[in-house]
Amino acid sequence: MLHISVRGVSFGYTNKTVLRDINIDIAHGEIVTLLGPNGCGKSTLIKLMLGLYRPVQGSIYLDGVDISRLASKTIARMIAYVPQIHRSSFPYTVMDIVLMGRIPHKTFFFRYSKKDISIAGDAMERLSISHLAERPYTELSGGERQLTVVARAIAQGARTLIMDEPATGLDYGNQLRLLEEMIRLSREGYTFIKSTHSPEHALWVADRAVMIKNGIIMADGKCDQVINSENLLYLYNARVNVMWVNNVFQICVPHAVSDFGQAGAGAGYRRHPGRC
Repeated sequence: MLHISVRGVSFGYTNKTVLRDINIDIAHGEIVTLLGPNGCGKSTLIKLMLGLYRPVQGSIYLDGVDISRLASKTIARMIAYVPQIHRSSFPYTVMDIVLMGRIPHKTFFFRYSKKDISIAGDAMERLSISHLAERPYTELSGGERQLTVVARAIAQGARTLIMDEPATGLDYGNQLRLLEEMIRLSREGYTFIKSTHSPEHALWVADRAVMIKNGIIMADGKCDQVINSENLLYLYNARVNVMWVNNVFQICVPHAVSDFGQAGAGAGYRRHPGRC
């Protein structure tokens, strides 16, 4: 059964059309990456799938039900959102922020239970941030804040995570930790929809890539089929070579760097050890 179905969706602001006739079907347990340049409509599509915006045309279905018929709390129990940038003006602790993920399961007047605290603790442990539990959120680095918001989404208990450029601000180690956790959660049946500017992340962890440009879908398919030099040139106006490494995984290499490497090898040069 399809989990999320976007059928003929168009959306715009005042005199500007942002998305046109978008059709996407996402199954339970899939990892789907949205790729495209700034302003192409990725974030708008995410907000439509969260029920924050309503389409001008078309419909979005969540487990077969039109999302416009669902209460916001019902949607929050099914879908968790990880924004690109999250700020707080108040010095809540990291534990406080992660516990906020439990709010969709609560009535208006509530106290967090031992179960809520345990769920929040497990979410932080998954992302190796348990040591930050009592730290004020306002004193964290950008990467630590991002991991905290991801932990909050996991603690929310929703089986679908929609993530807007989740690796923003993360150092390389934390990026890998986040991607590894996405793979583990996907194997447990979680669904991921994430936008990114890194095709490599899609090649490493995603089942599908959906490429969006000028408000329309230009490609939708398995990552190793649609993430290629031709599509990346059209999408980003950048010359990139997509290469296989030992026939195991693919990497994206800027065209000029690949040319330099080939020329250097042919001339007997060694690459600088500090360069990728």
